[in-house]
Amino acid sequence: MWKYVIHLLMTEILPQDKYEAKKIQNCSFRLQIYQEELYKKLWDGPLLLCVSATDIPRVLAEIHEGWCGSHIGARSLAIKVTRAGYYGLALVKDSVAYVMKCDTLLHTILSKVSNGLRKCP
Repeated sequence: MWKYVIHLLMTEILPQDKYEAKKIQNCSFRLQIYQEELYKKLWDGPLLLCVSATDIPRVLAEIHEGWCGSHIGARSLAIKVTRAGYYGLALVKDSVAYVMKCDTLLHTILSKVSNGLRKCP
């Protein structure tokens, strides 16, 4: 589907099938190609660079563990990725999967839970 959307944005030629043409138009409504890169338009913000499924783990790692990495949760990570100017089709799902693999965050959560349990009478 996305190959058709990118093809539409580059050539502006729709398929002959009216249903397919309408479906592709709806998908491409908020997308734009700028300097051979695909971007998603926001109503009140900047253009977000569409990141491929192969590059999203690198982006998540940089923001989650990077220079100012705070080992945040999945929802916060997805919001931070968007604020950094990136967009992925399954961003929240990928963020959840990435955070679940993070040993530092898991260790922090488990230590807080175990410390909280020790304080109970």
